[in-house]
Amino acid sequence: MRFIAAPGSGSTAALARAEIAGESRYVLAAHPPIVLRAREDVTLPHADELRVPAELPPALAGRDVRIDASVLVRELPVAAPAPTFGQLDAARMVTASAPPLVVRGHDGARPEAVIPLPEALRGQRGLLTVSARPLPASPRESETAEVDVPPGARLVFGYGVEEAGWAAGFPPVRFALAAGDATLFERRLDPAADARDRRWFDASLDLSPLAGRRVRLVFTTEALAGTPYPPNRVLTIVLKASPTIVQAGTNPGLQLPATISEAAGISDLAGNPWDVLASPDGVLGAPD
Repeated sequence: MRFIAAPGSGSTAALARAEIAGESRYVLAAHPPIVLRAREDVTLPHADELRVPAELPPALAGRDVRIDASVLVRELPVAAPAPTFGQLDAARMVTASAPPLVVRGHDGARPEAVIPLPEALRGQRGLLTVSARPLPASPRESETAEVDVPPGARLVFGYGVEEAGWAAGFPPVRFALAAGDATLFERRLDPAADARDRRWFDASLDLSPLAGRRVRLVFTTEALAGTPYPPNRVLTIVLKASPTIVQAGTNPGLQLPATISEAAGISDLAGNPWDVLASPDGVLGAPD
Protein backbone atom coordinates (compact mmCIF):
# COMPACT_ATOMS: atom_id res chain seq x y z
CA MET A 1 0.00 0.00 0.00
CA ARG A 2 1.15 3.58 -0.58
CA PHE A 3 1.40 5.91 2.39
CA ILE A 4 3.36 8.88 1.06
CA ALA A 5 2.14 11.20 -1.66
CA ALA A 6 3.84 14.31 -2.97
CA PRO A 7 2.16 17.49 -1.69
CA GLY A 8 -0.69 18.40 -4.03
CA SER A 9 -0.01 15.42 -6.27
CA GLY A 10 -1.03 11.79 -6.56
CA SER A 11 2.44 10.66 -7.62
CA THR A 12 6.02 10.75 -6.41
CA ALA A 13 7.14 12.87 -9.38
CA ALA A 14 7.28 16.05 -7.29
CA LEU A 15 9.27 14.49 -4.44
CA ALA A 16 12.91 15.39 -3.97
CA ARG A 17 15.66 12.84 -4.56
CA ALA A 18 18.83 12.09 -2.62
CA GLU A 19 21.85 10.03 -3.61
CA ILE A 20 23.75 7.78 -1.22
CA ALA A 21 26.64 5.59 -2.37
CA GLY A 22 25.69 6.11 -6.01
CA GLU A 23 22.00 5.16 -5.57
CA SER A 24 19.31 7.84 -5.98
CA ARG A 25 15.92 7.54 -4.27
CA TYR A 26 12.86 9.68 -3.59
CA VAL A 27 12.94 11.24 -0.11
CA LEU A 28 10.50 13.04 2.17
CA ALA A 29 12.88 15.94 2.73
CA ALA A 30 16.04 16.91 0.88
CA HIS A 31 18.92 19.15 1.94
CA PRO A 32 20.35 20.37 -1.37
CA PRO A 33 23.50 22.50 -1.30
CA ILE A 34 23.45 26.15 -2.34
CA VAL A 35 26.26 26.98 -4.77
CA LEU A 36 28.09 30.14 -3.69
CA ARG A 37 30.83 30.11 -6.35
CA ALA A 38 30.49 27.86 -9.41
CA ARG A 39 33.64 26.81 -11.31
CA GLU A 40 35.17 30.26 -10.91
CA ASP A 41 38.47 30.73 -12.75
CA VAL A 42 41.25 31.40 -10.20
CA THR A 43 45.04 31.42 -10.08
CA LEU A 44 46.35 29.31 -7.22
CA PRO A 45 48.95 30.85 -4.90
CA HIS A 46 52.55 29.63 -4.61
CA ALA A 47 51.69 28.46 -1.11
CA ASP A 48 50.68 25.23 0.60
CA GLU A 49 47.01 26.27 0.90
CA LEU A 50 44.27 28.35 -0.67
CA ARG A 51 42.09 30.26 1.80
CA VAL A 52 38.58 30.89 0.51
CA PRO A 53 36.21 33.29 2.33
CA ALA A 54 32.62 32.08 2.04
CA GLU A 55 30.06 34.86 1.88
CA LEU A 56 26.72 33.41 2.95
CA PRO A 57 23.52 34.78 1.38
CA PRO A 58 20.92 36.46 3.61
CA ALA A 59 18.72 33.36 3.38
CA LEU A 60 21.31 31.43 5.43
CA ALA A 61 21.90 34.12 8.06
CA GLY A 62 21.71 32.70 11.58
CA ARG A 63 21.54 29.08 10.40
CA ASP A 64 23.96 26.23 10.96
CA VAL A 65 25.68 25.59 7.62
CA ARG A 66 28.25 23.18 6.21
CA ILE A 67 30.73 24.76 3.78
CA ASP A 68 32.47 22.71 1.07
CA ALA A 69 35.13 24.10 -1.25
CA SER A 70 37.20 22.49 -3.98
CA VAL A 71 39.38 23.51 -6.90
CA LEU A 72 39.71 21.55 -10.14
CA VAL A 73 43.12 21.81 -11.81
CA ARG A 74 44.59 20.34 -14.98
CA GLU A 75 47.92 19.01 -13.76
CA LEU A 76 50.50 19.36 -16.54
CA PRO A 77 53.66 17.28 -16.91
CA VAL A 78 56.65 19.08 -15.40
CA ALA A 79 58.56 19.98 -18.55
CA ALA A 80 57.79 22.45 -21.29
CA PRO A 81 57.01 26.08 -20.42
CA ALA A 82 54.65 26.09 -23.44
CA PRO A 83 52.87 22.69 -23.45
CA THR A 84 51.84 21.11 -26.73
CA PHE A 85 48.29 19.94 -27.48
CA GLY A 86 49.48 16.39 -26.90
CA GLN A 87 50.69 17.29 -23.44
CA LEU A 88 47.38 18.97 -22.67
CA ASP A 89 45.53 15.81 -23.68
CA ALA A 90 47.82 13.75 -21.47
CA ALA A 91 47.28 16.00 -18.46
CA ARG A 92 45.03 14.69 -15.74
CA MET A 93 42.37 16.59 -13.85
CA VAL A 94 43.08 16.89 -10.14
CA THR A 95 40.67 18.06 -7.45
CA ALA A 96 41.90 19.55 -4.19
CA SER A 97 39.23 19.85 -1.49
CA ALA A 98 38.95 21.65 1.82
CA PRO A 99 37.95 19.68 4.92
CA PRO A 100 34.23 20.23 5.57
CA LEU A 101 33.63 23.39 7.57
CA VAL A 102 30.60 23.69 9.87
CA VAL A 103 29.56 27.23 10.75
CA ARG A 104 27.19 27.71 13.67
CA GLY A 105 24.66 30.45 13.05
CA HIS A 106 24.93 31.87 16.55
CA ASP A 107 28.73 32.26 16.34
CA GLY A 108 28.65 35.24 14.00
CA ALA A 109 31.94 34.07 12.50
CA ARG A 110 32.99 34.75 8.90
CA PRO A 111 33.63 31.29 7.44
CA GLU A 112 36.83 30.61 5.54
CA ALA A 113 37.50 27.27 3.87
CA VAL A 114 41.13 26.14 3.59
CA ILE A 115 42.12 24.00 0.59
CA PRO A 116 45.50 22.22 0.94
CA LEU A 117 47.56 22.57 -2.27
CA PRO A 118 50.03 19.90 -3.37
CA GLU A 119 53.25 21.40 -4.69
CA ALA A 120 52.46 20.34 -8.27
CA LEU A 121 49.33 22.52 -8.32
CA ARG A 122 50.75 25.75 -6.88
CA GLY A 123 50.72 28.71 -9.23
CA GLN A 124 48.42 27.04 -11.74
CA ARG A 125 44.96 28.08 -12.85
CA GLY A 126 41.95 26.19 -11.62
CA LEU A 127 38.17 26.20 -11.31
CA LEU A 128 36.92 26.99 -7.80
CA THR A 129 33.56 25.76 -6.49
CA VAL A 130 32.14 26.67 -3.08
CA SER A 131 28.80 25.40 -1.76
CA ALA A 132 26.82 25.75 1.46
CA ARG A 133 24.47 23.11 2.80
CA PRO A 134 21.99 24.24 5.49
CA LEU A 135 21.98 21.78 8.37
CA PRO A 136 18.42 20.89 9.39
CA ALA A 137 17.17 21.47 12.89
CA SER A 138 17.31 18.41 15.10
CA PRO A 139 15.11 16.56 15.67
CA ARG A 140 13.28 16.88 12.35
CA GLU A 141 9.87 15.33 11.70
CA SER A 142 8.07 14.44 8.47
CA GLU A 143 4.41 13.50 8.79
CA THR A 144 2.20 11.69 6.31
CA ALA A 145 -1.48 12.30 5.69
CA GLU A 146 -3.93 10.09 7.59
CA VAL A 147 -4.18 6.60 6.14
CA ASP A 148 -6.42 3.61 6.80
CA VAL A 149 -4.37 0.53 7.64
CA PRO A 150 -5.89 -2.64 6.17
CA PRO A 151 -5.33 -6.14 7.62
CA GLY A 152 -2.05 -7.72 6.58
CA ALA A 153 -0.43 -4.38 5.63
CA ARG A 154 3.32 -3.83 5.70
CA LEU A 155 5.26 -0.58 5.46
CA VAL A 156 8.43 -0.67 3.37
CA PHE A 157 10.81 2.30 3.41
CA GLY A 158 14.47 3.21 3.20
CA TYR A 159 16.70 5.43 5.32
CA GLY A 160 20.29 6.61 5.31
CA VAL A 161 22.72 9.49 5.84
CA GLU A 162 23.88 11.53 2.85
CA GLU A 163 27.61 11.78 2.12
CA ALA A 164 27.72 15.25 3.66
CA GLY A 165 27.29 13.55 7.06
CA TRP A 166 30.13 11.06 6.65
CA ALA A 167 33.01 13.41 7.48
CA ALA A 168 34.99 12.94 10.68
CA GLY A 169 33.37 14.64 13.65
CA PHE A 170 29.81 14.48 12.33
CA PRO A 171 27.37 12.99 14.86
CA PRO A 172 25.45 9.72 14.77
CA VAL A 173 21.85 10.00 13.54
CA ARG A 174 18.78 8.43 15.08
CA PHE A 175 15.90 7.38 12.81
CA ALA A 176 12.48 6.69 14.28
CA LEU A 177 8.96 6.02 13.04
CA ALA A 178 5.85 6.42 15.15
CA ALA A 179 2.10 6.20 14.77
CA GLY A 180 0.38 8.09 17.58
CA ASP A 181 2.00 7.04 20.85
CA ALA A 182 3.41 3.81 19.40
CA THR A 183 7.04 3.70 18.25
CA LEU A 184 7.19 1.32 15.31
CA PHE A 185 10.86 1.61 14.40
CA GLU A 186 14.11 3.03 15.76
CA ARG A 187 17.68 2.77 14.44
CA ARG A 188 20.99 4.58 14.93
CA LEU A 189 23.55 5.13 12.14
CA ASP A 190 27.05 6.53 12.56
CA PRO A 191 28.61 6.76 9.08
CA ALA A 192 31.36 9.12 10.26
CA ALA A 193 32.72 6.34 12.48
CA ASP A 194 31.56 3.20 10.67
CA ALA A 195 31.92 2.83 6.88
CA ARG A 196 29.28 0.08 6.91
CA ASP A 197 26.66 2.76 7.61
CA ARG A 198 27.45 4.67 4.39
CA ARG A 199 24.59 3.32 2.28
CA TRP A 200 20.83 3.03 2.02
CA PHE A 201 19.13 0.71 4.51
CA ASP A 202 15.72 -0.86 3.96
CA ALA A 203 13.06 -1.72 6.52
CA SER A 204 9.84 -3.71 6.26
CA LEU A 205 7.40 -3.38 9.16
CA ASP A 206 4.38 -5.51 9.96
CA LEU A 207 1.46 -3.12 10.59
CA SER A 208 -0.91 -5.76 11.96
CA PRO A 209 -1.11 -3.99 15.37
CA LEU A 210 -2.55 -0.95 13.55
CA ALA A 211 -5.00 -2.84 11.32
CA GLY A 212 -8.40 -1.17 11.07
CA ARG A 213 -7.13 2.16 12.39
CA ARG A 214 -6.66 5.54 10.72
CA VAL A 215 -3.21 6.86 11.59
CA ARG A 216 -0.56 9.40 10.69
CA LEU A 217 2.98 8.13 10.34
CA VAL A 218 5.69 10.39 11.74
CA PHE A 219 9.28 9.91 10.57
CA THR A 220 11.90 11.52 12.85
CA THR A 221 15.61 12.10 12.32
CA GLU A 222 17.79 13.38 15.14
CA ALA A 223 21.50 14.19 15.37
CA LEU A 224 22.86 12.63 18.56
CA ALA A 225 25.93 14.85 19.07
CA GLY A 226 26.44 15.53 22.74
CA THR A 227 23.49 13.30 23.69
CA PRO A 228 24.62 10.80 26.33
CA TYR A 229 22.86 7.47 26.42
CA PRO A 230 20.78 6.92 29.55
CA PRO A 231 22.02 4.01 31.69
CA ASN A 232 19.25 1.74 30.45
CA ARG A 233 20.47 2.04 26.86
CA VAL A 234 23.60 -0.03 27.39
CA LEU A 235 22.89 -3.75 27.30
CA THR A 236 25.61 -6.39 27.58
CA ILE A 237 24.73 -9.79 26.14
CA VAL A 238 26.95 -12.78 26.92
CA LEU A 239 26.60 -15.91 24.79
CA LYS A 240 28.11 -19.23 25.90
CA ALA A 241 27.85 -22.68 24.39
CA SER A 242 29.45 -26.08 24.73
CA PRO A 243 32.61 -26.45 22.61
CA THR A 244 31.81 -27.95 19.24
CA ILE A 245 34.10 -28.68 16.30
CA VAL A 246 32.47 -27.58 13.05
CA GLN A 247 33.60 -27.00 9.51
CA ALA A 248 33.31 -23.42 8.24
CA GLY A 249 30.02 -22.76 6.47
CA THR A 250 28.32 -25.93 7.67
CA ASN A 251 26.89 -24.82 11.03
CA PRO A 252 23.23 -23.73 10.68
CA GLY A 253 21.70 -20.98 12.76
CA LEU A 254 23.00 -17.59 13.86
CA GLN A 255 26.39 -16.64 12.46
CA LEU A 256 28.28 -14.03 14.45
CA PRO A 257 28.83 -11.12 14.41
CA ALA A 258 25.16 -10.26 13.93
CA THR A 259 23.50 -6.84 14.01
CA ILE A 260 20.17 -6.39 15.83
CA SER A 261 17.76 -4.83 13.31
CA GLU A 262 14.43 -5.22 15.14
CA ALA A 263 13.77 -5.33 18.86
CA ALA A 264 10.83 -4.54 21.10
CA GLY A 265 9.52 -5.34 24.56
CA ILE A 266 12.96 -5.81 26.18
CA SER A 267 13.15 -4.67 29.81
CA ASP A 268 15.16 -5.36 32.95
CA LEU A 269 13.84 -7.03 36.09
CA ALA A 270 12.58 -3.67 37.38
CA GLY A 271 10.49 -3.17 34.24
CA ASN A 272 12.69 -0.43 32.77
CA PRO A 273 12.67 -0.61 28.95
CA TRP A 274 15.91 -1.20 27.03
CA ASP A 275 16.32 0.85 23.86
CA VAL A 276 18.56 -1.67 22.09
CA LEU A 277 18.34 -0.20 18.59
CA ALA A 278 19.45 3.25 19.78
CA SER A 279 22.31 1.76 21.80
CA PRO A 280 25.88 1.43 20.51
CA ASP A 281 25.68 -2.23 21.62
CA GLY A 282 23.58 -3.30 18.64
CA VAL A 283 26.04 -5.92 17.40
CA LEU A 284 26.41 -9.40 18.87
CA GLY A 285 30.03 -10.46 18.57
CA ALA A 286 31.72 -13.78 19.11
CA PRO A 287 31.25 -15.15 22.66
CA ASP A 288 34.14 -14.99 25.14
